[in-house]
Amino acid sequence: MSNMIFSISKQCVVILICVLGCFSSIRAEEKVIAVVRDGNSEFFNSVITNFRKELSVLAEGKYTFRIKDEFNAEGKEAEYLKQLNRALFDEEVDLIYTAGIVVSHHAAKLNPEERIKPIVAGAIEFSNLANKFITESGTSNINNYTFIMAPLRIQSDLEAFKQLANAKSIHALVDEKVVKVLGDDVKKEIANLDQKIGISLTIIPAQPKASTILASLPDNIANVYLTLLPNMTQVERHLLIKGLAERGIRTFSMIGISDVEAGAFATLSAGTGLAFFRRTAINIHQLLSGIGTDLLPVVLNSYDKMTINLAVAKQLGWSPDYDTTLSAHFINSEVYQKSAGNLTLSLAMKMASKLNPDVIAARAAQKAATFKANSLKTNFSPRIGIGGNVGVRGVNDRINPLTTPYHTESGSLGIEVSQLLYSDRIYSQIKSQIQVAEAAKYDNESARLDVIQSAGESYLDVLNAEALWKIEKENLILSENSLRLAKLRRDIGAAEASEVFRWQANVAQAKSLLLQRDAMRKTARLQLNTDLAVNSTSHWSLADITLGNHEFYFMDEEIRPIVRDLSGLGVFTSFIQSLAKDRSPEIKSFDYTLRSQGILLTERARRYLRPEINISAGLSQIIQGADTVRRDSQTEWTVGIGFTMPLWEGGLRKTEVNEIEALIDQLNAHRQKAIFLIEQRALGAVYAMSASHPSMRLSRQAREFSEKNYEVVRAKYSQGAVSIVEILDAQEQLLSLKKSEVTSIYEYTKDIIAVQRAMGWYEYEKTAAQKKEWTQWLKNYFKTGSIHVKSINR
Repeated sequence: MSNMIFSISKQCVVILICVLGCFSSIRAEEKVIAVVRDGNSEFFNSVITNFRKELSVLAEGKYTFRIKDEFNAEGKEAEYLKQLNRALFDEEVDLIYTAGIVVSHHAAKLNPEERIKPIVAGAIEFSNLANKFITESGTSNINNYTFIMAPLRIQSDLEAFKQLANAKSIHALVDEKVVKVLGDDVKKEIANLDQKIGISLTIIPAQPKASTILASLPDNIANVYLTLLPNMTQVERHLLIKGLAERGIRTFSMIGISDVEAGAFATLSAGTGLAFFRRTAINIHQLLSGIGTDLLPVVLNSYDKMTINLAVAKQLGWSPDYDTTLSAHFINSEVYQKSAGNLTLSLAMKMASKLNPDVIAARAAQKAATFKANSLKTNFSPRIGIGGNVGVRGVNDRINPLTTPYHTESGSLGIEVSQLLYSDRIYSQIKSQIQVAEAAKYDNESARLDVIQSAGESYLDVLNAEALWKIEKENLILSENSLRLAKLRRDIGAAEASEVFRWQANVAQAKSLLLQRDAMRKTARLQLNTDLAVNSTSHWSLADITLGNHEFYFMDEEIRPIVRDLSGLGVFTSFIQSLAKDRSPEIKSFDYTLRSQGILLTERARRYLRPEINISAGLSQIIQGADTVRRDSQTEWTVGIGFTMPLWEGGLRKTEVNEIEALIDQLNAHRQKAIFLIEQRALGAVYAMSASHPSMRLSRQAREFSEKNYEVVRAKYSQGAVSIVEILDAQEQLLSLKKSEVTSIYEYTKDIIAVQRAMGWYEYEKTAAQKKEWTQWLKNYFKTGSIHVKSINR
């Protein structure tokens, strides 16, 4: 029995060892990638580092890999093929990556039987010379060799440079090793480009040192096309760009925006960095997985975007025309359009609340109402007046002409003091006007709240208009890139000329839409400046608003846990409705206006029962005299109290009472309507917010999926796998969903502002204590159904 158990155990151990051995062999398969270099290169060091990161993700769980970086030609002519062959015959090497332009071309020229291992060229093919190495399906026609090509890169750059600078003569700085290895092919390519573009192109072999290149340039040079120069360090490249700018030379970069930021004049390339690293990693991964080079796409779907350094352009005496401003991206744009300053949403709302004419007018109306009440109060203040007169009276007495003077003279001078002691009419007018002043205070607040909302919406309209303009601009760039791709497909015989015409029509239409968007964004900025009451042409640098899927842009910590379900949202909606009615300045204004009219109505009803009482006193000095008698004077004084009371006014009181009662009925009706409108505004804002917030999230998801779909369709289009109709549909869908996404963000933010306007409570202007008070109102409402009644803890 024990022997049997031992035998079974032994068999289990053997089986386990075999299984573990199999698992180990499957799990730990290692692939070796040989790197064959032209020489030491900062550029290719960066490429290898980055594609290695991408390849690590692709290889995870499938195989491990090792980079064997031991094959460096060190720039020596005799070493290029030698190092390449060393890698080809190295038994542990599975794949070769050529890190250099020269060694890549040597690998391409090998006989098919010599390429016994798959070779991935690290050098990007920018010229049209590579077209002859592409199949109609967009793959390499060289056995066991694949590369990456940026179609029409050089031709597109030179065409753009010519158009921008009106350049007839352009000098291209090209790595001296590339010039040498390409030989006669370079001359043919130059002649071809000269004829196609209508320029004189001169190649200047470039060495790795900036000082050497600058010293070798002709004196009359005006336009330089700066190519890749992989053997030059980044520091030297920046020194070269700076030196060219100091000599007043326009520099157009092949690489992209990094050169423009360093001081180059312009570039058409948006940069191919991440896409290039990822494509390199994918190609290597596919080859290591057994896929042939004849199935790997060659064309890299890069995106072109004209970028111009306006500070350098101004220094060179260049200014963009209107067409260029439509499709180009500018850095240092402040040299042409001075910014009025940085502006945020809250700052715009704050400025409008102080400077807007509607607020100023409402504030003045409030002051006027207060001044009128104070004016009425002066009726009960003592009134002091001074008066006098001088007169001459002539007399013609025929009976006694000798004793009767021909004329008499008289004069008087006096002072009078009076004061109203009691007047129900004036008292009522004062109390009524005080209520009117209070109503004006709330009218002022209503106007202020409206202006803040209007300014906030105008700010968001500008952001939306700018975002839509940028999207249309990006769409134009996509169409222009697809047009270049269509031309490439036509040139290699993979597409008809009609496809190029279709894209040309699409580009023209995109430019037309961009023009419309440009006008819209200018109009939006004009409206914002109007709301801010500043110069109409002020150009603000606006802070954008970005929101995550679960951000509310208003009291987030309090709202987020509440509105996550329908029950909470329903109570929150009722809370906003209640708070809107309770805090509404419009309703408060109606209340004070009604009180004002009620006071006047009461006064009219008792007019016949309450007299007006006043007191007065006076002192006068009277002087009289004539030519026959001596002058005489006398002093007179008076003191009295009086009253007046109407007995009959011909029905005036009844008419005025009826008029006031009708006005009160009218005000009550308007107040009731205001309540309906305020509730409607509050509920409508919350309803809109509850829809626009998830809409924002869903629009973002739709755009993300549409972008992925577009990338897939565009990749297939570049390979000839789909028709132009499909790429146009994908692009149109992407354009529409991008617009929908940005609009949804700003529309939601408008809804949040509308909710705050409905409450008469803007978060941006509240202190921490006021926010805490608002939170308490919310808690009270959820527990008691009232913002004022607190729950009692038992």
